[in-house]
Amino acid sequence: MIELKQEEMLQIKGGFSSALLNAMMRTVSVMFNLGQAVGSSIRRAINGKMC
Repeated sequence: MIELKQEEMLQIKGGFSSALLNAMMRTVSVMFNLGQAVGSSIRRAINGKMC
């Protein structure tokens, strides 16, 4: 197993990985769908109509 020196560890730069980006996009999608569902239920409750 190779061990990194302190100087080498300080030079490592992280970035956005595709897994992190995918997780963020799924979170945004879930939040949008949740907002849509809540808005629809509020509208149905106010109008008193069901589909």
